[in-house]
Amino acid sequence: MRRHAARSICAFIATLLAANLALVVALERAPPRWHDPEYGKRLGLLRERQRDQPGRPFVVALGSSRVAIGLHPASLPADSTCGPVLFNMALVGSGPVMELICFRRLLADGVRPDAVLIEYWPAFLHEVGIYHEAARFDLHRLRACDERAVREYFPDADRRLRDWHVARALPLRTHRQNAWNQLVPGGLPRAARIDGLWSRIDPWGRLADRDSVGDAERLTLKDVHADYYRGLFAGYEASEVADRALRQLLRECADAGIPAALLMMPDSPAFAEWMPPEAVRRAADHERQLRADLPLPVIDARDWIAAAHLPDRVHLLTPGAAEFTRRLHGELPRVFPQFAGPSGGAP
Repeated sequence: MRRHAARSICAFIATLLAANLALVVALERAPPRWHDPEYGKRLGLLRERQRDQPGRPFVVALGSSRVAIGLHPASLPADSTCGPVLFNMALVGSGPVMELICFRRLLADGVRPDAVLIEYWPAFLHEVGIYHEAARFDLHRLRACDERAVREYFPDADRRLRDWHVARALPLRTHRQNAWNQLVPGGLPRAARIDGLWSRIDPWGRLADRDSVGDAERLTLKDVHADYYRGLFAGYEASEVADRALRQLLRECADAGIPAALLMMPDSPAFAEWMPPEAVRRAADHERQLRADLPLPVIDARDWIAAAHLPDRVHLLTPGAAEFTRRLHGELPRVFPQFAGPSGGAP
């Protein structure tokens, strides 16, 4: 009986190890969605839109949740057959480091945008402590092509990479939550669900959000964001890490022959209440220096949309997102004149 029990235990361990090894090999070859569903779903949709619109130049937008929610290409007229097409490739939480990671992934995955819009937002140039992008990026989402960026820009990069390599070797444990959220999200308790990052992404990459909010919800949203941004701006600086990542991204766009422009998303004038004068000065200094060093197009949309469409002061409601996108689309021939078409190029 003891020998039978020992054989059973050994067989179980061997089966578990074999399954783990098989999953390691499978995940290395799996579509990006199994590592990072938010990025992977948008990648698949971008490829689909490119197949639907052969020969059309694609302008891909990189950025944070402000872009993910606020850029609404599906709201544009659908009766044009020429000119540039907008696609929303933003990842929630992105600052310059994650924007660089996303751009490198696109090239590694064989997708070459014809032009890129890069969100420029002073708040996410602050890469210190809990406000560093690494704190907003799940280690399990990393891929082999991201390792260089981790070494270049993440704090305590060696430890993070060691943890990542251990996680890669134990996919049954590492990707359990991710897999369940993709396969049977409805069967999970609410606290275990993370599929909100990708389940509401529409065919043009936008993360669908609220059409409207009531007065009580508006106050709640404002209070939630106030604590975060007041803390961020209390010790604000445009960090060297963010500046270096942004400049590297712009260099790599230029090296690839891909035109790029900076995009400053709409925000409410009341957002300035959370920024002390010193933070305002430092943010303005960085913007001024960047414009002087890198004479590239800048789309300043900060005051395009009424504050009523920004209930939390930074994220657009759906009607505001549609209004913003229509105006942005009209700016593309000026920003990227090489793509100007007689009809304006709506998708």
